[in-house]
Amino acid sequence: MTLLRRLLLVTTPAALMFAAAGNAQETAPAAKPAASEAQTASPADPQGKPQGKPQSKAELEQLAKDGNADAMVKLGVLADARREHSNAAEWYRRAMSAGSVNAGTKLGFLLANGRGMSRDEKAAVELYMDAAAKGDPDAMANLGVMHANGRGVPLNLDEAIAWYRKGVDAGSAAAMVNLGSMYANGKGVKQDDAEAAKLFGMAAGRGSGEAMSNLGVIYANGRGVTKDDTKAVAWYRKAIESGSREAALNLALAYAKGQGIEQSYTEAYFWASVAREIGGGALKEPATKLLARLDPNIDAATRAQIRTRTTEWVATRASQY
Repeated sequence: MTLLRRLLLVTTPAALMFAAAGNAQETAPAAKPAASEAQTASPADPQGKPQGKPQSKAELEQLAKDGNADAMVKLGVLADARREHSNAAEWYRRAMSAGSVNAGTKLGFLLANGRGMSRDEKAAVELYMDAAAKGDPDAMANLGVMHANGRGVPLNLDEAIAWYRKGVDAGSAAAMVNLGSMYANGKGVKQDDAEAAKLFGMAAGRGSGEAMSNLGVIYANGRGVTKDDTKAVAWYRKAIESGSREAALNLALAYAKGQGIEQSYTEAYFWASVAREIGGGALKEPATKLLARLDPNIDAATRAQIRTRTTEWVATRASQY
């Protein structure tokens, strides 16, 4: 049985994923093999989940009524999670008026991606610039994204790297992942796997699922670290629990090959099914190909069980993806 040959680094480009906790719901391009190029990746989506003690929507609305900018931002995040982007934009505007800096970054994300309003990348850059000038780490990471991809500004890798460095210094996990990807690919900087591993490790320590998945790939390939398949699998599992889509496919490949874990075509089929369901455009094709290669080893009854298991798994984690 011929399997997909190589593991995948995070494949969603930074242009489509912006700063803060959580993952952007964007369609990514086709995945490329890790051994040839590490994809620029960023957990920099401002659609992060509210942190700290959980608060009900009613409690947040009362706080917002009293002028609490943080509550307004959280209400915007909740609206984003429901894909009510116009409502989210309104909450972010109100939060900006109430003094929230990060709300400007979140509104910029909506503008940059045409969510709830017409796409306007130049206006998004202006919002990011304003927020970055006020010290917002997410805005710094997002300015790096815009310069790296020529969105709203001319493509300029030097500027992108400069903004990523500022974001790293300010504590942005998104900037750490993106700068790490630049080093892994040798894009705009001298290729340096050790530096990439260092940056991914910093971001993983801040909860970035994308960084955790990339660390798994780095250990699986021995790039900048001593090759260790067992550590690779451990990082894939952590990444999945932190919302990484790519890690599900990488774990499927590890099970299929028996690398770092006991070989199991059943588990490989399950995780490939999960990757196809949650991965969007970037993962659908490679996940489907892997499923086709595994199919002769899975009987009809087991496939039915895996379909049920996959549906249940995805349903319980819908908010992560």
